[in-house]
Amino acid sequence: MVEMFSYKSLLISSVVITFLIIPAMSLAQCNTRLSYSVERNKSSDDGQDTDFSISISMKLEEGGGNSVIELFDLFKGQTIESKEVSFTSHELKKVFINVKPSRYLIYVENAGCTKKSITTSIEGIEIK
Repeated sequence: MVEMFSYKSLLISSVVITFLIIPAMSLAQCNTRLSYSVERNKSSDDGQDTDFSISISMKLEEGGGNSVIELFDLFKGQTIESKEVSFTSHELKKVFINVKPSRYLIYVENAGCTKKSITTSIEGIEIK
């Protein structure tokens, strides 16, 4: 009787871990939230405001781990650049450099998640 009870306890524990705890841990990764900022960086010190490069920096607001970040050009209808980035809490990282003028979406994909999330609004970021 004692052996049967131990076997049942072990079986139930395995089922709970497999179907409840592991998926809950995976879903925590799917709740990653990033913010972004667009920066204009002067390319030269000649006093001209026309010579600059544009970069997009991102900061982890919630969640964590590695993320694949995609810069999707809405006018061209394609991904311009994709990078795997490892974020730590509230760290600001320059993700995309020398971004050309256009309108972009930023997609975020985390390991274990079934779909990508959009960091920008559905209209995207307009870079002029």
